[in-house]
Amino acid sequence: MARVVDVSFEEIVHLLSNEGAGAAAVLVELRNRLSWIERYAQFAIYIGVIGTVTALVLSDTTDLTAFRSQLPIALITTWFGLLGAIYL
Repeated sequence: MARVVDVSFEEIVHLLSNEGAGAAAVLVELRNRLSWIERYAQFAIYIGVIGTVTALVLSDTTDLTAFRSQLPIALITTWFGLLGAIYL
């Protein structure tokens, strides 16, 4: 089975020359944008987890009613963190 990407030195030189400079610039720009999208998606998940942990830590575990009142807040922060990551 052949490798999917097999770029020779001559092809790289052609991409960076005047004839292929536009294609190379587009590929580099796309790679840079994808890395930022991945970072924002990870950040959204972390914010959701931090919200969940904060809501559960701040709730009073001795009072069951107060603890149950904090559960929707914890679940909503997790939901929006995951939703933001999926959207990105």
